[in-house]
Amino acid sequence: MQETDGDASPVVALPDGPAGVTWRRIDAGSVDAVHAIARRIAEDETPGFPVGRSELDRSVQAAGSPGRTALAMRDGEPVAFGFVVPGAAAVRLPGGVLPAVHGLGIGRRLLAWQVAQARAVGAGPALPMGVRQPSVAVRTAALLAHAGFRPERTFLHLRRSPGAIRPAPLPADLRSAPFETRFDEPLRVAKNLAFADHWRSSPEDPEAWAQHHLGSWLRRDLSRLALTADERVAGFVVTWEPEDVTDESYVALVGTDPERRGEGIARALLTEVVAASAAAGRPVVTLEVDADSPTGADRLYASVGFERALEAVIHGLPS
Repeated sequence: MQETDGDASPVVALPDGPAGVTWRRIDAGSVDAVHAIARRIAEDETPGFPVGRSELDRSVQAAGSPGRTALAMRDGEPVAFGFVVPGAAAVRLPGGVLPAVHGLGIGRRLLAWQVAQARAVGAGPALPMGVRQPSVAVRTAALLAHAGFRPERTFLHLRRSPGAIRPAPLPADLRSAPFETRFDEPLRVAKNLAFADHWRSSPEDPEAWAQHHLGSWLRRDLSRLALTADERVAGFVVTWEPEDVTDESYVALVGTDPERRGEGIARALLTEVVAASAAAGRPVVTLEVDADSPTGADRLYASVGFERALEAVIHGLPS
């Protein structure tokens, strides 16, 4: 009988080999080991951009089942990991292999398992699969290309260094407010509307919204909403507190009601967030943006002092 996950999707058997390597599933007790692998890879590929443990906790949770996880062990030490994370718009395949064991065939086996497991949970023409990697990860890009993946989209990691920022005014009919809990649902609705024309964005239901955006990493006090007189959300900047980084804020979401784009709402809120973050002892602000954003967001961020720090590429497997 074929093993299945809780949602009845098939579970693909873990890879076999190479010699001296064994495979097992990832559970709560092995996330620290996965974190150690991810940190070592980041030190090699993207120094200065550490991977937080909470990010991996979210991947374990989003995978939804141990059957969608894999951990490679060599001589009793963890050396590689992979997840298969289903989503509304795509199936993500996060993972990595320690540089010390490159060339042994571990990455090739891991990727083949991820692809097979992604197909088992429904990846196909309607639900593409994608692998996100820093553009400097040349070895991984070659592995992906050999497996048939192709670059599909580039995302820019932007950073604003400490420094004064000139305030920008909101339109006269709007007021700025922190992200209080009473706005959780109105902001979810506003986010779905603002991101409707973004690449591979799909509406989030209340459960997904809470899971992805309302965790312990959220800084409500450093987030800002633009509200109408009847308290409808016309724009928003949502800020997170990066793990293990004490002097930074991460802007996770920036959006404006499509009917009010071009009025300077996002710029005004961003200048408030930058100033509030500095006052809170976090003078560095980072964010990510689609290099081909339909709203021209990269130009907005450049105008308030953000500079390019890193590029990441989404590689997709054609159906």
